[in-house]
Amino acid sequence: MKTKTIFKTLAMAMMMPAMLLTTACSSEDDAIVNNPENNNQKGYAIPVTVNVTREGDATTRATYNESEKELEFSSGDQLFVKGTDDTAGTFAGTLTWVSDDTFSGTIYTQNEFSGTADALLGSATTATATLLPAGYGSIGYLSVSNSGAYNATLATNASNAFATSKAAGVAQLSIEQAFTYDDGFALAPQNAILNFTAVTGEGGSAPASSSVSLQVGETTISGSVAPVEGDYSRALANFAIAVADSETPSSLTLPVDGTSVSLGTHALTAGKIYNQKCANINAISPLIQENEKWLVYGTGASSGWQLRIAEGATVTLSNVNLSDASIVYMGNNTIILADGTTNTVTGLGEPAINGMMAGDKTLTIKGTGTLIATGGYDAPAIGIQNPEFESCGDITIENTVTLTATAGAGQSKAITTGDGGGTLTIGGVVYDGGADSPFEYPATAETADVTWDSSVMSGNANLMNGFTYDDVTLSGMGNIMNGSLMPYGECTFTAPSGKKFTKIVISAMNADISGSGWTNGGEPGNRTSTWTGDASTVSFTGSAQGITSIVFTTAPAETGDVTWNSSDMSGNNNLMDGFTNDGVTLSGMGNIRDGSLITAGECTFTNTLGKNFKKIVITATNIANIRGTGWTNGGEPNNWTSTWTGDASTVSFTDNAEGITSIVFTFE
Repeated sequence: MKTKTIFKTLAMAMMMPAMLLTTACSSEDDAIVNNPENNNQKGYAIPVTVNVTREGDATTRATYNESEKELEFSSGDQLFVKGTDDTAGTFAGTLTWVSDDTFSGTIYTQNEFSGTADALLGSATTATATLLPAGYGSIGYLSVSNSGAYNATLATNASNAFATSKAAGVAQLSIEQAFTYDDGFALAPQNAILNFTAVTGEGGSAPASSSVSLQVGETTISGSVAPVEGDYSRALANFAIAVADSETPSSLTLPVDGTSVSLGTHALTAGKIYNQKCANINAISPLIQENEKWLVYGTGASSGWQLRIAEGATVTLSNVNLSDASIVYMGNNTIILADGTTNTVTGLGEPAINGMMAGDKTLTIKGTGTLIATGGYDAPAIGIQNPEFESCGDITIENTVTLTATAGAGQSKAITTGDGGGTLTIGGVVYDGGADSPFEYPATAETADVTWDSSVMSGNANLMNGFTYDDVTLSGMGNIMNGSLMPYGECTFTAPSGKKFTKIVISAMNADISGSGWTNGGEPGNRTSTWTGDASTVSFTGSAQGITSIVFTTAPAETGDVTWNSSDMSGNNNLMDGFTNDGVTLSGMGNIRDGSLITAGECTFTNTLGKNFKKIVITATNIANIRGTGWTNGGEPNNWTSTWTGDASTVSFTDNAEGITSIVFTFE
């Protein structure tokens, strides 16, 4: 039997295999001609044998072999087939796995049908196949009603999507389906598996409760767990939960204290296993081993207690509170702040986030939560204990983080890599010599930090040469003439380095600006032209006379993003030839026409940057109605959005977006 090794990863893809199911007549009995039998109203019986072939070395799943990390068929696996046909009417059947390459059984049709099962499936209007793992009924996640009849149905019960081991979770909870038949069924994964290792007891004693639950939207998925081999020293329990494609798990409740733990707001992708270790910070060992990945929560011990993170380990903080304690990292570590959480760490005579053992290795702080870090006496909040005499490696704090860092008494630096140390980068900005205390970094707080008043535009300037003030540049076909803006073609505002515009307001005696994202209002003598969006460049046409001010509201630009603005998509491009800008390519069946994306079939984003897409946001004024796996649509009139989230090197879609103001690509 062919098998394929599957490697464990944490919060990384483990793509489930596809398999090709083809039907074949095993004997003359497969040919049914005008069968008059319709016993017990089940329908007209058509025997069928389905041969299973695998493309390349791909394997399918029915049993997950934990020790071998292999996926393979097992006795009792079934295939549920359902569909409709113009002649046969509704049909359904449950086929049983017989050998390495064979499923056999009976399909029942509503009406008489002359021909083979292959002919039926080939002519069907709809034909769906679903793999039913052996013993699937014991968990109750999948169920078949009215089995053995033409009107049999398949259902899923999300509240039962719980298994007490990863092996059982992969075997019993992973759904693979095919929705079309073309000389066979090509099955594809329809959900993701969250595989948890959790500390469910504390202090060497059994937990008061064994109940575990996960909140996914409006659905609560619950189950009961027990510590592995009854060991309460850490009381580790394993369990797996299935989550539908693109769903977002929000919180997990563990029996150690009944606390609801925030998991963030990241949508999961079908075909992947996400391995996650969770613990109350009091229940976890003070040392997180090399390359381990843990989510910790709760209020920790004090009086000099340290949570030590070995080299290469990753820790997600979810409402952690440490007083007179610290987190000591040993290098090449990542600290993730869970979405919507506030994490407070106050050191005792040392930095709250202490790099004393990091050497020349790195620390990255990321996520969308909040960190409040305070150093102990004569210590910074984050970095090295004695920056005048010691050093550590690079510290990078990403621009999604909300941070308040305060040094202890006697220390002037809130964050520092020390004397001769590495580079401190916060939100894409390098802080030579460290960040002074107190230091605050609002991740997405908007600041109207640039204002052009009438005196700025009192002279004459040819915009072909560009006009810059306070690091904002206006360029294009036009002029500034004695307080008036007089374009005779398209002009563009460019944000300061490392920032993006979120709002621009032009106030003038007369203002009539046109372009994607722009609106005009006010009254005679006091008119306004307002742009809202999320872009580093903003283009427009029109004019404004008697300008009193132009106010630019900005936010930190997302590091590593590629942004296509309306000006990038102003022409006409046939996507069959491919359209490339800043290393990202859009190709397929469709066109870009004057800022609109019109598809005639499937289109695909790829890139030559050697990175996976993590997020794509299309913002448009008229319509954004993009469809496909991982895509969601929202917004409001004049500010519609289509958003994709996932982890892939290629992203496909169908349907249209008109009046595009920007497409923002976020990479890993």
